[in-house]
Amino acid sequence: MIYVGLNVSLNSVAVCAVDETGKLIREGTTLADAPSIVQHLEPWAGQVERVGREAGPTSEWLTANLIELGLPAVSLEARQVKAALSAMPVKTDRNDARGIAQVVRCRFRDDGAQRTELMARRVPK
Repeated sequence: MIYVGLNVSLNSVAVCAVDETGKLIREGTTLADAPSIVQHLEPWAGQVERVGREAGPTSEWLTANLIELGLPAVSLEARQVKAALSAMPVKTDRNDARGIAQVVRCRFRDDGAQRTELMARRVPK
């Protein structure tokens, strides 16, 4: 099983993939769009257990797009991610992606927040 952390910027995404033991499988940077991320993870197609990214207004669209392309993507509550990453001595996009991958691997997420986000998308306008 592969767990993936994404740190999303305006034009790029830092990607980190770890296995079930937390061992680094792959890290790098790709364009900030779902097809590029899927292509980046192509060597592990079918093995990705979960893809996580920190919830934020500039990348909410990404989770839905990744799900549409077949990846099990989730948004992680920003306060929990911040708390989990606070022990890291150097804050970089690469290190944040690593930390998010570990958070996803450890199933450290707020299912209530995820359900709320999904329900908000279903509300008719």
